[in-house]
Amino acid sequence: MNEWLTFFSSVIHSLAWPSVAALGIVVLRREIRGVLRSLRRFSGWGIDATFGELVEELEEKAEESGLPKPEPEPAGVMVSSPRSAVIEAWLEVDAALDRLSQRAGIEQPQTTYRKIEALSARRLLPLKLRNMIESLRALRNKAVHLRGYDTDQEQAFAYGVLAHRVVAALDDIEPKTVG
Repeated sequence: MNEWLTFFSSVIHSLAWPSVAALGIVVLRREIRGVLRSLRRFSGWGIDATFGELVEELEEKAEESGLPKPEPEPAGVMVSSPRSAVIEAWLEVDAALDRLSQRAGIEQPQTTYRKIEALSARRLLPLKLRNMIESLRALRNKAVHLRGYDTDQEQAFAYGVLAHRVVAALDDIEPKTVG
């Protein structure tokens, strides 16, 4: 009988700390969820940066690349949700890639990656522009798919301005006709 008492005492002792932690998470779940939603920094999988820092880095690259300057209010930027603004801005880049592919007579690839590859194979994307597109795509993927990797209105606006500059550069490219 004493062995059973010792066994149960040891089990209860072992489960006490995890039980208190689980109970704390259940009781404070709304507060914890609020804190996680307000995170502006992400660290994991080799990434340690804020959305804003990455957008600023892309802005510098855009200046170096000589991308066209944006209009006062780029399309897709003024959306109520910053994450939605990033998605809308990216969709404009994707549509510009489609238009360029069409002008070049390239069959419409299904994925953005394949569009970029097809246009690059035809030497229609200057390296700096291709790198900018790939950086915007990676940033959009992080903003959309990684929980806790949020952005604010100002950062989303800056992303939208960059996307608009890329769209203008893509729309200015005139493919040479073969024939």
